[in-house]
Amino acid sequence: MRGKKRATDERLGSQPMLRPATASLRPSPDQRRPSLAGYSLADVALDIPDASTAVFRATLNGPTGAKVWARAWLSNEIDGTLAETVSPCLVAGDAVSLTVKLRDGDERIPEIACIRIESAPMATEQVVIIQLPR
Repeated sequence: MRGKKRATDERLGSQPMLRPATASLRPSPDQRRPSLAGYSLADVALDIPDASTAVFRATLNGPTGAKVWARAWLSNEIDGTLAETVSPCLVAGDAVSLTVKLRDGDERIPEIACIRIESAPMATEQVVIIQLPR
């Protein structure tokens, strides 16, 4: 990490990793375009019940009967992905809830929360990003 500034800052002291929110966070409206193959995420919401937990919710849209997967993660610019989780195989039209937990003792601060829909494992169709409050 020589020459790079870490996403934590000693001047901040013991700032929480995630800032718990009293209301669900939502993405900006400009992220609602489906992929060319017709896959998209709808009703995306993020709940942050405590300083180490993010709960993503979304509806997974795609061609009728298509198998879909969802993947959610927390990230920052310096460190990249801090924690992530993936759903089992689902069917287009299903709702998904994914819980991402930061590790105890990890003081890196997430800046964004991301969820994506996949048409096959690791085959990204659409990514939705939610900017986290500071």
